[in-house]
Amino acid sequence: MTITNLTNDGLHSQVIILARVVAKYGAIDKDELISVCTALDELGKERDLARLRATLKRWTDLGLFAEDSSKVLLTAPLARGESLEAFTERLPAACRQILMQEQHCLPLWVPSGEVSEDGAGRVADFARSLSWALAQNIYNLPSSTDDIDALVRMQISATRSIFQNKTRWPGMRVWARYLGFGTGDDANFLLDPTEAVRSELPNVLTQGQSTPADVFIDELSIRLPVLDRGAYRREVESHLRTDTWRRPPEGHLSMSLSMALRRLELNGTLALEAKADAGTSLGLTGRDYRSWTRFTHVRLLGDAK
Repeated sequence: MTITNLTNDGLHSQVIILARVVAKYGAIDKDELISVCTALDELGKERDLARLRATLKRWTDLGLFAEDSSKVLLTAPLARGESLEAFTERLPAACRQILMQEQHCLPLWVPSGEVSEDGAGRVADFARSLSWALAQNIYNLPSSTDDIDALVRMQISATRSIFQNKTRWPGMRVWARYLGFGTGDDANFLLDPTEAVRSELPNVLTQGQSTPADVFIDELSIRLPVLDRGAYRREVESHLRTDTWRRPPEGHLSMSLSMALRRLELNGTLALEAKADAGTSLGLTGRDYRSWTRFTHVRLLGDAK
């Protein structure tokens, strides 16, 4: 099972359509749901029906939807007074929370070491590939699938793999964008977890209160284990060759997380504070591994929603 095989496992746009219909109408017959959500081609025939059914099955298995007899319902329906548009806006966060769960991601690799998904977590390939991508030099990351495949093969140890095959990279980019870990289209895609980090800030910070930098990063890594210090990230990094993959400088965050924190600071959401004699400080890593700034504490200032 995976979500990065777009042909067989569906698209995020189909997840949105399915979820909006169930949110609007409540528990609905499965066949009726599929019928309502299926587009018609120019001849009036149902289009992309198999992939829509696969999308529903995949996200039922993952826990976004549930089945009660022949009815489909949402496990987290509209809150009282919530509009359909507000529900749609929070859907990426709900999907991200589901996908980050250990029950779906672990084990990251098949215990035997084979290049296979049989025996790995339901979405282990997505967790692996996103962890790997967020650990890279995001400013020089290749854009072509073949170049990404070559870079992965150069960096990963012989007993492990990142992708089941190179065709999974486009699927990873699609889902990374939707879930708040990337921006741009396929031609100028950039690993940028700003929106994912912003969404989690109320869960790890108290408005107006300064939190030690180390505590903040540790708490954030629990919510988003593909980021620096996260369990999935650490496991993936442990299998990267240090002669072909470059870590950030000592005491610095990765380029991807650094970009997110810098953007949130610039737009007034966060304050990255450097307090004298405050203990451990962390540095942000910019282009060409240059150090942007160091901070000892983080304070939530603006609206993180």
